Amino acid sequence: FLQTTLKSIKIMDRAINSPPKVGIESMLSVMKWDDTQFEVKCGELSLLPMQLIQSSHTDDQGSRIPVRKGMKIEWHCELRAICSNVEVVMVGNCGHFTMLDEPSVVNECMERFVERIQNESKQSGPQRV
Repeated sequence: FLQTTLKSIKIMDRAINSPPKVGIESMLSVMKWDDTQFEVKCGELSLLPMQLIQSSHTDDQGSRIPVRKGMKIEWHCELRAICSNVEVVMVGNCGHFTMLDEPSVVNECMERFVERIQNESKQSGPQRV
C-alpha cells in the first residue's frame, strides 16, 4: 500500500482493529474461494467480455510488489485460457487500491472498455448469453 492510500482510506483501520480470528478466517475464506471457485466462475462467465485492472502482484517470495508494463504474471495466462475475452490492464506506480491511487487511469480504462463493448455490440448485433 502507498502511504497516500493509507492516509485516505479507512479500510486499513478496520482491518487492523478487527479481531485476529476475523482476519484469519476472512483470508482463509478468500483463499479457499480462489482455489475452488475461481475457475468455475470464470467458466460460467467465459463468453462475456471482462477487464482486469491490476496494480500489484505477489512475487515468488510472497511479497506484494507493484506491477510493471510487460510483466508476465502466471495467473493471467490461466485467466486467458478460461476467459477468451479478457482485457488485462497493468497500472504501475500505485498501490493495491488502484481506484484510489490512480482514479483517472481506472476511469479511462473502464471508459475504453465500455466503448469497446458498445462498438462490438453494434457490429455483431444483439447476442444471447
